[in-house]
Formats: sequence, structure tokens, C-alpha cells
Amino acid sequence: MAPSDRAFAPSALQRRLLNDIAEVQQYPYPNIHLHVDDADFRKACLILSTEAYGPLHLLIEFGSDYPLHAPSVTIQSPIVHPNIFGTYICATILNTTEGWTPAYTLKGVLIQLLSFFTSESLEQDHGGGSVNLLGYRRHNALQRYWWENCGSNDYCCNRCGFKPEWVPTQGNNPAAKLPAALPSTVSKLLSLPDEIVLMMLEEMPTKDILVLADAVPVIKRTMTSYGFIRTRELQCFVLKKSYMVAKLGIGISVIGGGKPVLRSEFDLLSQEAFFQHDVRRSVQGVEFQKWLPLPLSRRHWNSVKGNVGACLKGIRSFAKMRSSEPCDIGVLYNLMNNVVVQFSADAEKNFRQPDGRSTLNHASEKAVEAYSATFHLLLCLATEQGEIVQAANKMIARFLQGPRSKKHFPDLGHLLVASLISEQGLTEPLIFAIIKEAILRNVVWMLDTKGANMAELAYLEPSPVSEYRLVKTFEASRTSYRLLMFLKLFSSSARPSNKSLTSIRDELFDNHGIIPGASVNMAHRIREIRDINGFPGFLRAMGIQTLPGKSEFTTFLRRTVTDSVTAGYSVMPLSQSQLYMIRKKDGGRRHQLNECMTRSKKESKTRKAFVAHKAPKDGKDTTVGPSKVLLRLRSEFQSIKSKTKLRRDRLCHELIGSGRKFAGTIIIPSNEAARSDDESRLSDIQTNNGFLGAGLVSYKSGKQQKKAYELGEVSRGNAQDAEMYAIAAALYLAKGSVQKKGTKFKLLRIYTDSQASLLSLQTGKNLCIGPLHHGFFALKEMFDAAEWLVEQGVRVELIWVKGHDKSEGNKMADQQATNAILKQRGPRKQRKAQAQAQASAPKTSPPNLPPVWKNLGQDWATEWVFRAHHGDMASSLNNHTLSNNSFEKATALLTFCTGSDALAKELKSIQDDDDADESLEPARDDNSESEDSELSELDAAATSSHA
Repeated sequence: MAPSDRAFAPSALQRRLLNDIAEVQQYPYPNIHLHVDDADFRKACLILSTEAYGPLHLLIEFGSDYPLHAPSVTIQSPIVHPNIFGTYICATILNTTEGWTPAYTLKGVLIQLLSFFTSESLEQDHGGGSVNLLGYRRHNALQRYWWENCGSNDYCCNRCGFKPEWVPTQGNNPAAKLPAALPSTVSKLLSLPDEIVLMMLEEMPTKDILVLADAVPVIKRTMTSYGFIRTRELQCFVLKKSYMVAKLGIGISVIGGGKPVLRSEFDLLSQEAFFQHDVRRSVQGVEFQKWLPLPLSRRHWNSVKGNVGACLKGIRSFAKMRSSEPCDIGVLYNLMNNVVVQFSADAEKNFRQPDGRSTLNHASEKAVEAYSATFHLLLCLATEQGEIVQAANKMIARFLQGPRSKKHFPDLGHLLVASLISEQGLTEPLIFAIIKEAILRNVVWMLDTKGANMAELAYLEPSPVSEYRLVKTFEASRTSYRLLMFLKLFSSSARPSNKSLTSIRDELFDNHGIIPGASVNMAHRIREIRDINGFPGFLRAMGIQTLPGKSEFTTFLRRTVTDSVTAGYSVMPLSQSQLYMIRKKDGGRRHQLNECMTRSKKESKTRKAFVAHKAPKDGKDTTVGPSKVLLRLRSEFQSIKSKTKLRRDRLCHELIGSGRKFAGTIIIPSNEAARSDDESRLSDIQTNNGFLGAGLVSYKSGKQQKKAYELGEVSRGNAQDAEMYAIAAALYLAKGSVQKKGTKFKLLRIYTDSQASLLSLQTGKNLCIGPLHHGFFALKEMFDAAEWLVEQGVRVELIWVKGHDKSEGNKMADQQATNAILKQRGPRKQRKAQAQAQASAPKTSPPNLPPVWKNLGQDWATEWVFRAHHGDMASSLNNHTLSNNSFEKATALLTFCTGSDALAKELKSIQDDDDADESLEPARDDNSESEDSELSELDAAATSSHA
């Protein structure tokens, strides 16, 4: 930034401070008295009149960067208060970055300080809960008495004239004088032109304007017709400059990597505040990185249109967006789509809250304002640059012609936004094509165990109509269909079918970027969307006039399953016979459901509807259709799952001790992309049959130790069990080094790429027991070993790292785990027969289990325990061993590899001979450069895999 630009920065901040001071002095607030130092306007005395403490004297000092940072406020009057320590005031608004925002005015801060001393209770951040100030003062009455009678309570200030017996004077708190009687003549205010009236209102505070509008209907009509209050709000929240004198826009935050998400709080911010004062937080403290101007009026658009292109290009480059749209218009597609996505997520939360009506109304108004402002910018660009409309037309045509896969159209929401500026608009054929593609893409979520977990819908029933499929398919992806309905609702509000783009743009100019009447019925429409629980209501909400029949739609839903497999979105989880048994045998509940649906179909009087009912008898609802049965049985399924989860949690806490916390420190750096990758690997493990293996690599003075553990076949478990075993093995090794060999070190670091394991240890939820390790379950071994090491003065850290990210230790541990699996599988010629024998063999359980475990039911063995070996049986240990001396240098790494992919690569490269050389060249990780012998680290790497 040029020095000449920086030269103007202080004057803008100084004007903001002077305006804040003038507001307090011109429109004083009761019990607040501000005296500005005549020699230095950045210092002021504040006197608060309180009933509980009497007059209080405070000193305010404004820094040169006000309002970017909070002013310094100290108190000189001695009082008894839980948040006062001498002259220091412990208040979030004054002392924390999160508690302060430049949007606060000086008057607002002073009112909050008055409330701080006069409220009956005060919320506490550090201790939680709130403090009753009246009870606090009574409890500390002795201390207050000493201060008032024996202590120093005679503070006086020469600058403002404050003293202990200070009382407000007429000059300190001026009162408005009311006229003795109304004038006998009619005011000529009503005959003035609107332009003159608006100019007069500009000089009045908003509070007085609202009072005047209530008293004079003509003024109220003038304000409403010209959107006066709306224009007052169009100012920078930092510098308080209007759109008439400043270039205003919004802050844009970029979230994610490969598929970036653009979001904004839509708080108006001036170009000057962003570029010259480096403002990077919204009013609520949300960080952003880029700035985008908005067309708030015709005059404002002419002043900012030259900046829009560079800003859009900068956002696209910063977000690393792959978009071929002209003029970087894909940025606006992304932003508008995410406005609705975020609102849909907020609405889902409010739907589950009984008192969420007001918050939902507020969220809908804010979403409409954000969507309108961005759409207005899109319209301004589209009406002035014809290639944008042409590109939108081509996108719609390509989608209707096909192919429509994710490769060609990654986000259907962008397609809906592009239709708003296309020549045809959002037509019914386009909507129906989007619906079909959305249902097809939802199949993978519907079948996935980490998604809706409805694999039985992959069974392709021969009957022409399946009530079960019609109801459950919608239920599996209800959130996705609600999002589509919200997108359609916002799109329809933005572009009526009978208006051109130019006329819509001009209307938005007249309303300063707000779609006229859009938010009036928004909350009502949102409630209607919430109540939709089937495809008929969904199709009507999407604007489909002619609904397909049940047979036709059932055939379409069945075809989406096979088409999803063909497109590569999903895989068929099991054979058709197995899927049929799942649907039929799942606790007898779903078979009963199908019978209820069949009976309901025969008794139904309405063949065109998706939900069947019996005729009412005696005024009572005798509904027997799938709607009621589905809700009841689905509730029972969820209850069974919840009870099973609670029992598992109870078993884990009985094993380690109720309320016991993991003694080590869990460190999980933020990385959303890697988190989803970790979850996908867990899903792969759960849906494949095979073996589990764990590997461990440790370092000491350049030497390495490698171990591979054979954990048996997967038995409805997942990779987390093997990961827990690997972590337990590393902790056991460290404990043994201290216990048996006398090794002394201060820090033990274990690195793993399993977020699931670390999160379960950190929160105490979703724990898994793991296989047996040296006669103990891995979970108990971990807690005991970590606790013992901490008692010996060793700091234990479990750190999450991204898997397979340029780490030699990771590769070595992966090799060890793969070797363990290959040994269990045997030579290639014997693997098929061995797998068949193991599949048919009964599941055995480890010996010496407490009776209480065995009496809990059959699933304790199949879901919780692997047929694991005791100790380190069949482990491969190379010739490098640990010495008795203390560790001098080491590197810590604990990860697990992806299952089938890693194993498939190994099967191509490893020969049939089981005695192949397992040795690897020593490799050091980036973390192994520490030379401090006093802070030695034990380094271990572990990985799990499956075949």
C-alpha cells in the first residue's frame, strides 16, 4: 500500500471518534455523564449514577486505533464487585478480541458499562453461570463497610469535578422541555415536498425519527415509500460512513481446499476500512480474507463497478476455484448457493427446537437480504456483459442434453443460480431434470453405513409398486431434498417469470438491493417445507404440476440404484438374495412394515396418493398407512440403536472406570479435508471382510525397531480397534522402557492419522475396546499405561497427523501392517480356501472374560472382540533393539493406512514366499531433528489394514 494512502488513515478513525463523542453529548443517556478532557480529546472522565454504589468515576483512554480496538477503561471508585480488581474491570467487551467489534459505538459501550454495575446478576465466562450481585454485596458487606468508613473513599477528580458527594446537575443531565400547550395553527411541515422532509430527517437521530413517524402518519408513509430507515443502515460498520460517500461491500471468507466454500456475514464494510485499516473480522467476529463491493444504488454501482472485476478475480485465485465461467462469475454462483446451504443448515437446527420460531424468522430475513444483494450484483454484471447470459444459456442446454454426472456438473445448486440469468429462466423441464439427478446422486448416501444406512433399498423388488421404497427413499435424504426446496424457493422469489432481467435489476436499485416483498411470507413457506415428508409434497414444492404415478416413480427409484452403480457413485453392497434377507429379517420390523404397507394399499380409497389411509370411524383417526407405521417403527429402530450404543459406552466405562479421563494430551490440528478422508477409510473397513493388522516403528539414536501384529479377521468391527491396539502397544513399549530398562525421558509423542480414536479418547464418547493386548483389552492398557507414565513425570502426547503425507515412518508402519495381513492370509493358492473356512467357522471369544460380559448377549463377541492373539505372537522384530541407555533423539509417528488399496498394491509386489525379507532401510521423519537430550521422545508408528 502506498504511503500516500496510509496518510489518510488516521483522519478517518479520528472522525469516527469525534462523531461518537458528539452523539453522547448531543443525545445523553440517563445516569451516564461523559466529560472529555479539554487538552486531549482521547481522554475522558465517565461518571455513572448507580443506586447500589452511588456515583462511580471511571477514566477512559482512546487509542489512536479506536474503534479497531477497544478503549482502555479503569475505575477509581472503590466498590465491592466480583469483576472489579482494584482499578481493573474484568469485562469481555473491554479485554478480549472476541468480545469487541468496531461496530460498537461509544454510546453503546457506555450503556453496557452502566448495565455492568446496575444489573441484578452478571454472566461469568471464566467460571460459568452467573453471579447474583445483590447476594454478592450482602456477602461482602464487611468489606464494603470498611471501604466506606475506614478506607480511602475520598477520590476526587479536578478535570471533571467528581467527588464522593457528587450529584448530577441540570447541565450534567439536560431534560427536554415540553410545550405548555399545542400550537393553535397547523404546522406547514405536512405541505413540504418529500425531498425537503427527507433532508430534515437526515439530521435527526433514528430514535426521534421513529417517534415522529408514529405521531405523524404522513411522515411514516414518506419514510416507508422511500425506504428511509433502510438507507440509514447502509453504512460501514467500522467507520460509520454512508454509501453516499464511501464504497461499501462485504467481507468474503474462503473455507476448504479442493472444493472451496465462499461465505459472508454480509456486514457492510467500506473499501477504506478493508484495505487501509486491515479490518478482517465481521461484527460477530467471523474472520474473512477478501472484499467484494455491492451495488446499493445506481450512483453507488457507478462508483464501484470498476472494482468488481478485480475483486472477483482475486477471490477466485485465492480460493483456487476451477471455473471456466466468463468474468469469474462462478464466484457469485458459489456465494449465492452457499447462502441457501447455510440457511438450510440453520433451519434444520431450528426445526428441532421448540422455541426456534424467532431465530428462524431472523435467519430467513438475513438470508433473503444476503441472497438479494448477491443476486443484484449478478444482475448488474449480466445486463452489462452479454457473455455471462450466453454462458448461462449454454450451461442449461448442456445439462438438459446430458451427460449430467458430477464430473460435468459438480454442484446442482450452481445450475439453479445460473438459470436465474438465463433467457428461459427456471423452467419445469429443467427442475425435473435436476430432481432426477439429485435422487441419483443421493443413492450413495442412502446405502452407505455412514449415511442413511439403508442398504436394504439396494434390493430391487419385482413388484411394480413399492410403498416401502417410495417412503424410505425420501426419508434417507430428507435434508438434501429440503435444500433443493429452499433453493427453488429463493430462486422463484428472486426472478418472477413475467419480468425481464433489466426490470428486476431496476427494482432492486429502487429498494437498495432487497427483493421487494420476499421476506414477508418466507417464514410461512419455510414451515410448509418442514412439514413435507414425501415425494408428492416435494415435487409440488419444486413446481412440478403433473405428478407421476406410483408405478412409474417406483420404477424410476429402482433404476437410480443401478444407474448409481453404473455411474460409479456407489457399489452394490451385497447380493440380491442377501439384501432381500436384510429387508425381510431386520428384527422382523421391516417385514411387518411391508405387510402393513400392502394392507394399507388394499384398503386405500385414493390410488393416486403416495400415503394411504382408512376412512375415519367415530371421528377418530384410524390411519394405518405407511406414514404412521414408518414413524413408529423408525422410532423403534432408533431406540434400539441408542440402547445398543449406551450399553457399549457403559461397557467401556466399566472397563476403564466410570468418569476416568485419559491422562495424556490429545492434539488434533484443524484439517477438514483430512478428517473426511479418515472417515472414508473407516467406512471401507466396515463394509469389507478380511483381516486386521497393526504395525509399529520406533527410533532410538538412529536405530529403529519394527513390529507387526496379527489381529485376526474383521468381525463387524472397524479400523479403530486396530488403531487402539497400535496405540496401546506403543504406550506399553514406553512403559516397559521406563519400568524394566530404566530409560528416562520427559516426553512421549505418538502420532496417528485416526481422528476417530483421538476424538473418542478426548471426549470419552464412542470408545471401542479393541483386541486383547498382553491379556488386557487395548482400551484399558492405554489408560493404565498413560496414567502410569504421567505419574513417572513423562508427558504423553497423542497427535493427529494427515495419513500418507510424505512420511517415511508412515510407509514403514504400513509395510509392517501389510506383512501381518499377508501372513494371516497365507500363500496365494491357499487364500481362497482359507477365507472360505474362516467365514464358515464359528466365532470364538478370548478366554478369561468376566462373566458379566458374557451374560450381556451374543453381540458382545461379534461386535466387540476380535479373535486376537495374546502378547506379541507372530510379530516380526528386526535385529535392532532398544538399549538400556536413555533416549537421546527420536521421532514419533503413529498412523494407519487405507485398507484394500494399500493391500492390493502389496499383493502385486510381494511374492508367494512367506519368508520374504521384511527389512526396510532406516528413514527419519521431519520431526526427528531435535538435538535436546533432556527432551527425548519415544517414537512409534502404527497402522491398520484389511484384506
